[in-house]
Amino acid sequence: MKASLLSLLVLSGLWWSGTAAAQSTLANGTFEAWVTASNVEAPTQWITSDEIGAAILPLAINGVSKSTEAHAGQFAARLMFKSLSIPLVGTIPVPAVLLLGTETPLINPNNLPRTQEDILRLRPGGIPFTARPTSMQFWFKYTGASTETGQVGLVLSKSGQIIGQTSIQLTGGVPDYRQINLPITYTATTAPDTLRIFFVAGTGATPSPTAALFVDDVTLPLTVTANRNPQLDAALVVYPNPSSNGDFSLASLQKPGVATAPFTISDAAGRIVQRQGAAPISAANGRLISLRGQPAGVYLLRLSTPEGTLTRKLLIQ
Repeated sequence: MKASLLSLLVLSGLWWSGTAAAQSTLANGTFEAWVTASNVEAPTQWITSDEIGAAILPLAINGVSKSTEAHAGQFAARLMFKSLSIPLVGTIPVPAVLLLGTETPLINPNNLPRTQEDILRLRPGGIPFTARPTSMQFWFKYTGASTETGQVGLVLSKSGQIIGQTSIQLTGGVPDYRQINLPITYTATTAPDTLRIFFVAGTGATPSPTAALFVDDVTLPLTVTANRNPQLDAALVVYPNPSSNGDFSLASLQKPGVATAPFTISDAAGRIVQRQGAAPISAANGRLISLRGQPAGVYLLRLSTPEGTLTRKLLIQ
């Protein structure tokens, strides 16, 4: 059995075309090993929403399954949103959840975590882990319309306290495998003792039961060499930078989804000082960011754009 609940995290990342100089071993990150227990097949060392449903109620969710549509090797994990009809209860929407760990969370299948905040609050699953990777990398494709959304995240903790995390929202309309690199932001210099990773499909307002998120080859690089996306970099203008009062504006007329993407801003110590969701497309010609009240110094802006994560340094004089 696998025990406690799922936690979901989310981060920022680049479409990745570089190579990792060193990797930290992740249990069954290739999803080649699967095991069947209580009539539920799941990747070893991972927890699924199917196992959670089977542990609490006699529910056959079938949201996470083994797929031969792999990026490499024989298998990948396929996640599909399900809408279950239960007598006397009604229809229950169940996002597909894949969580690193060995103890099945004892939770209500109708209350599966969907965001990084859920994971930070519930802190389910997890495995012992003492390395400090620079990022999390994985390959994915997401069938269905671009309105489909899913979440990915990672949390590193020490004695129950979070010391590193990252997350990102994925969208549908990605028919071929792409690799993502999600930089990890640390808030402490200590080594962790626990690692949690989650993938979830079907977090939007009206998810489709025919859309599928495929995940494969999850790795944790200890050092990274990446090729940046020059077209994505060139699409964003930040002004004024430096700023004398903490106000900045973002513009991306050629790619409106860049300046209007969800973002986080962290200080030099890695602490997140501001987080915003997506802005209306109309804000692409001048989206205001205000860091008034923050001390002078360098801050890191991470935009989770449709083409990957874009980072910029912001300087307050």
